[in-house]
Amino acid sequence: MGLLDVVPGMGEAKTMVGMAVGGVVGYFSGKYAAAQEIRHLKTQYRDLEEEVHDLRKRLGIVDEIRLQRALLKIAILRQLAWKDDVLDPREQLFLHQFVLQHPDLPADYKIQVMCEIREKPSMVAKFWQYIDVNYRTQLYGSEEEKLGFKTVLLQLAYIDGEFDKSEQIFVDSVLKACGLSIE
Repeated sequence: MGLLDVVPGMGEAKTMVGMAVGGVVGYFSGKYAAAQEIRHLKTQYRDLEEEVHDLRKRLGIVDEIRLQRALLKIAILRQLAWKDDVLDPREQLFLHQFVLQHPDLPADYKIQVMCEIREKPSMVAKFWQYIDVNYRTQLYGSEEEKLGFKTVLLQLAYIDGEFDKSEQIFVDSVLKACGLSIE
C-alpha cells in the first residue's frame, strides 16, 4: 500500500492520474504504430506500382512480338497466294478472313494489311530465305501455333484448286524450316 492511499481521496486521484497517463501513452503509441503501418503500406504501394509498371512494359514487348509474328505469317501467306503470279479471288477471301480473325492485329493494321494483300509482293523467289535467316525463331510462339500455321498454309495452297510446283517448293521450305512435314 502506498503513502497516497492513506490520505483520503488520493486513491481516486491516483487512479485518475494513472488512467490519464495510460491514455496518453496509449494514444501516442497507437499513433506511432499507425505511422509505422502507413510507412509500411506506402512502401508496399510503391513496390506494387513498380511491379505493375514492369508488367506493362513486358506485356508491351510481348504484344509487339505477337504483332510481328502475325505480320510475318501474313507476309508468308501473301507470298504463297501470289506464288503463281495470280491472286485468285478465293485466295484473297481466305487471306482477308485470316487477317480479320487474327487476335493479335489491331483494327488499323487489319485494314492496311488487307489493302496490301491485293498488291503483288516483290522478290517472291527470295522471300522465304530472308524470313528463314532473319525471323525463323520469332515466327511461332508454341508448337500448337506452329501446327496451326501449317494447317492454314496448306488450306491456302489448295484453295484455288491448284497446287503447282512453285507453291509446293515454297510450302515445303516453310514446313521444313519449322521442322514439319507436308503429310
